[in-house]
Amino acid sequence: MTFALVIAFAVGLFISRIRRRSRAKIVAARADDLPEFIDQLTVLLRAGYTPANALKQIEPWLRSPMNSVMREVNALVGCGVRFTSAVVELRSRLGPPAFPIVDALIQLEIDGTSATTVLDRLSGEAHNQRRLRAEAKARELPIRLIFPMVCCVFPSFILLTVVPMLAGTLTGLRTHLG
Repeated sequence: MTFALVIAFAVGLFISRIRRRSRAKIVAARADDLPEFIDQLTVLLRAGYTPANALKQIEPWLRSPMNSVMREVNALVGCGVRFTSAVVELRSRLGPPAFPIVDALIQLEIDGTSATTVLDRLSGEAHNQRRLRAEAKARELPIRLIFPMVCCVFPSFILLTVVPMLAGTLTGLRTHLG
């Protein structure tokens, strides 16, 4: 009975870790798409679109995770939900990196002022954050490659260079001594 409980606990822990990793990957993918979203939104706002129309126009140009989020927000607006209430959904869908963007869109909708300078600054910060995440991944790469290097590359190096050299040396010694 205790063995079954331990196995059930281990399986539950394993499944929760897999779910947490998949959620983290989705959040990271959305955060990586955020700079392009801000850039495209800025272009559309500078072209004269209202924030609601800009979000409708931007939807087909986004990649998978962001595209579905924009589709949900546009569906809410299409169902009659106020734009500011629908944009607040971006906070829960995209997480903390999107909070300033949501605030800028709400401010733009309420005041009608130009938020392009704010969006330009947010775009620069989002690009910088994505660069920092890429640098962190690049620093982790040697650690992730240790196992394949030790298990695959190092043994093949030994088999292809050291063993023939050692065999040649031993053959030469045997003919020299014998």
